[in-house]
Amino acid sequence: MATSTVPVAKAALLTALQARAGLNGVKVIRGKVEDVPDTEAIAIGPVIGAQRPMTLGGGRRRETYSLSVTIEVRQDKDQASATDRTYALLAEVENALRADKKLGGAVDVAQLESWSDVEETSDTGHSCAITALIACDAQLP
Repeated sequence: MATSTVPVAKAALLTALQARAGLNGVKVIRGKVEDVPDTEAIAIGPVIGAQRPMTLGGGRRRETYSLSVTIEVRQDKDQASATDRTYALLAEVENALRADKKLGGAVDVAQLESWSDVEETSDTGHSCAITALIACDAQLP
């Protein structure tokens, strides 16, 4: 019996993102974006979640969690271009979730919950990083 849907949900999201034509050339991984030297990367990372018993569930449990996804773009053009591209990649993540709200059946629903961005300019170029949270809800046996 599964104690969590997180591993299956992460695997399904990774597969969905790697298959998107709009993410061709973007490094999509599980782990930390810092581990990727590419100029464009998406990393499926940490989760914060909870389980609770279902009221009339006969021992079944409900699991809710926020799955963190980090999107980073580094380039030498200008800050606006880096930020615009990062948000275009966020749109690809959101569109992947809209196309499969259940992440291949791993969860009952997964949707973009919130995000924040950080822009940086240095002598090596410009970057923007978005940390997005994907809200997931699933019934466990």
